[in-house]
Amino acid sequence: MDFDALPAMLRVDEAAQLLHISRSTAYEETARFFRTNGLTGLPCIRIGRSVRVPKTALHAWVTAQLHQPE
Repeated sequence: MDFDALPAMLRVDEAAQLLHISRSTAYEETARFFRTNGLTGLPCIRIGRSVRVPKTALHAWVTAQLHQPE
């Protein structure tokens, strides 16, 4: 899948598919993001009652995960 062809805002289930994780895990990670005020978890924003994952934030988050010390 071409990253540039993705929409600017992804639904949580779409982000889960890209990350090859379960939908429930993705929602747990977005809940963690809100609980920790953005310190940990899958970066997302709330638009009304919907939760969306910005494509650029997802890319930055994955990159940061790759460079974290163990």
